[in-house]
Amino acid sequence: NPKTNLSIRCENGSILMAMAIRSVEPKAIALPILPEKDIPAIHAEWESFLTQLPMDKQETDAETQNFIGVTWYNLWSCFVRAEGNYKHDTMLMSKKFMSSTWSWDHCFNALAMADLNDKALAKKIAMAQFNAPFVLQSAQGVLPDMWNPDLETRWGTTKPPIHGWCFARLMDRFEFSNDELQNVYVKLEKWTNWWMTCSDSDHDGIPDYPQGCDSGWDNSTLFDIGYFLESPDLPAFLILQMHTLARIAAKLNSKEKEKYWLDEADALMKRFIAHSWNGERFVAKLSHSHTCDDHPTSLLSMMPIVLGDFLPKEIRDKIASA
Repeated sequence: NPKTNLSIRCENGSILMAMAIRSVEPKAIALPILPEKDIPAIHAEWESFLTQLPMDKQETDAETQNFIGVTWYNLWSCFVRAEGNYKHDTMLMSKKFMSSTWSWDHCFNALAMADLNDKALAKKIAMAQFNAPFVLQSAQGVLPDMWNPDLETRWGTTKPPIHGWCFARLMDRFEFSNDELQNVYVKLEKWTNWWMTCSDSDHDGIPDYPQGCDSGWDNSTLFDIGYFLESPDLPAFLILQMHTLARIAAKLNSKEKEKYWLDEADALMKRFIAHSWNGERFVAKLSHSHTCDDHPTSLLSMMPIVLGDFLPKEIRDKIASA
């Protein structure tokens, strides 16, 4: 009952309480807890996770080490067990207000787990985080905006396609079997094609964000001019994703697919520069009218710097010096 008020008072200065609050209850919750059994088990789980702290983070001064320990604990504490929409143990963005997972935060979670000391475990946990939204990927290829263990899934918006960039970083760290690569290839291909075909309102070959929330920068001033915005970061992410698809195809010995995605990336880059570079900076344009602000103040317009050496040197240098 959302109107229920709960008041707790500690008579002797301390209290031991277990509380579970859910929007749905798919199965009975085993209560009460058994402190003499459960608390040591939780401590042991934490100690085990602590041993996975990357070694290069352990040789620091005491103050820094304490900070690292707190942040490592924060990551561990945000994991929830596989249940409902979560097919693997999954990291929430917070145990407070942001107690869900969004279709780009999980990529950063994956990279955070990719450097565990046990490399086999690192790959397993990192890929579980990476694959989290793809379990829910639609037939058309779009990913949900957010989802949580309580079977709540929101499709009104989505999140930017940084997944190719993320998986390229995972490929730098781990070896993948052909089956694993093929599985990721299919997901990334559908995701890329969705952006290029279903989120290009004026069909000019430059995809757009229907609104700020789709960009992940919900309140970016870039969207002050309106919605269905051809924001510069979006083609940049997709170009990186196309290069990752080409890289996977090469690993799978598919020369035809490798060439296809390299050609697509090159073509999108040329359209992108012709469309969005004004000689000094990248600008966001409204779909259809192509109205734009020639002097954007949002850092979102500078995100094409992620393309690095794929950008012409003149453009790269101007962004870097801005």
